Amino acid sequence: DLLTSCSSFLLLLLLLGLSQAFPVEEEGPQEEETQEGEDTVDLTTRILSANNGSEEMLLGGDILVPKDRNAMKCWYNSCQWGKASNGYVVIPYVIGREFTSYERGTIEGAMRAFSAYNFQKQDTNNLNTPYDYSSIMHYGRYAFAVASGRETITPIPNPNVQIGQRQGMSSWDIRRINLLYRC
Repeated sequence: DLLTSCSSFLLLLLLLGLSQAFPVEEEGPQEEETQEGEDTVDLTTRILSANNGSEEMLLGGDILVPKDRNAMKCWYNSCQWGKASNGYVVIPYVIGREFTSYERGTIEGAMRAFSAYNFQKQDTNNLNTPYDYSSIMHYGRYAFAVASGRETITPIPNPNVQIGQRQGMSSWDIRRINLLYRC
């Protein structure tokens, strides 16, 4: 048990060191920007935009809704997604056929990362560091928008601060990891 804990900790330290040693670079074929400001659009907004023309019935723009679910009153938990044997709820989604295998891999990786999110307010431990608008974990201002161009997240007190970057960990992200693991 101690050996496993030490090995895990050393692996985490190695990954942290590597993440600081090499700049974050996008992999795969590089495409020219087709829209102005495309690099400022967060990944969630890109997924929702890509699924916008889907013929499938999607909940929230990216979750495939079973045909037997509707807005009627839920009896006997029949409208809930079932739990898998591991206790997790698995929600299916559709990725359009127009995406390349690289793009599909990117989207699937993002969906795996998003699966850990929930939107209930939590009492968090920021390790006495300030709120970080530039954190890799911060959503963009148009994430979850139902109408194009309408903000869903507006920074307070300065509504002009940039949010939703995804180039890599911010200096505060790195500082928090170092504080958490006493590095």
